[in-house]
Amino acid sequence: MLSADELRAWRQPGWIKVAMSFTLEALPERGGTLLSTETRVASTDARTARAFAPYWWLIRAGSALIRREALAGVRRDAERSRAPPVSNSRISGR
Repeated sequence: MLSADELRAWRQPGWIKVAMSFTLEALPERGGTLLSTETRVASTDARTARAFAPYWWLIRAGSALIRREALAGVRRDAERSRAPPVSNSRISGR
């Protein structure tokens, strides 16, 4: 795996470079955290960029949907973990 600096500097023709980041930002006024994600795609040469463009336009909407669903899942899990614990003990009907 390459470091961010190595990936930026790498220029071997014929490749698409993809970097994804997740950022957490505290929201003290709301008592929560904002999670955002960003994906950057770059080709190592113009020919590869032209060849990749139709593919990217084709999958772009699906990729965005998958990202939104993943973030929604993280949100559900985070909100569930903030909820007060539910007792697992049985209540007698006496």
